[in-house]
Amino acid sequence: MNNPQQLTFPWSAKPKLIFRDFYTNKENLNLVNNLKDQEAGDIIIQASSNIGKSHLLQSVCNFYNEIGKTSFYLPIKKALDYDPSVLDSINKIDLICIDDIDFIAKNDEWERAIFNLINQCQQSTSRIIFSVSGSIDIAGFNLPDLLSRLNKLLKYNVANLDDRDIEAAIDLIIEHNSINIGDKEINYILNHAKRDIAHLKHILFKLDEYSLSTKKKITIPLIKEII
Repeated sequence: MNNPQQLTFPWSAKPKLIFRDFYTNKENLNLVNNLKDQEAGDIIIQASSNIGKSHLLQSVCNFYNEIGKTSFYLPIKKALDYDPSVLDSINKIDLICIDDIDFIAKNDEWERAIFNLINQCQQSTSRIIFSVSGSIDIAGFNLPDLLSRLNKLLKYNVANLDDRDIEAAIDLIIEHNSINIGDKEINYILNHAKRDIAHLKHILFKLDEYSLSTKKKITIPLIKEII
């Protein structure tokens, strides 16, 4: 596992997740710019669930790949099924993104492995970016040294989207994915579905998939079945 270009893992960043498809309001603009900035240093993204932190991590991985650099996306929820040795030698990779770091709390082996990884990255040229649900301070880590290391990183809170932002985000998703849906149907979704951007995106993609496979238009009766 000495050459990061040759590393293979049972997970990876989804290639379709890019910054262009993440609706960036003015409150989140500085975060997105610093994720793209290779000199911005190591970062922790703090956010509530379903607000786009996983999208951001996978987008920055894909951004690095596009400019010829190596990246590694690690979704902790899935990685916990594996031994922490999966982290061996990844500090040779240009960018390491670790999603939902709070899920290792109370797992002593994984806490120690992440602590060691941070130290290794700080001694190399690797950049590391974490995401956490809520705040890193209330994650409940057993290892005080890990929390201390994490608290030294640059922290950003992903701002929630208001109703106007959600409508703009939906328009962006529809435009970038060429989803054929009318204004009346969009308004119905916004008025009847939970105003959670991840949930709304799931509905739109499901409707689009059905429409493409059946060659039928997206209608309100169909939307009622989906939501």
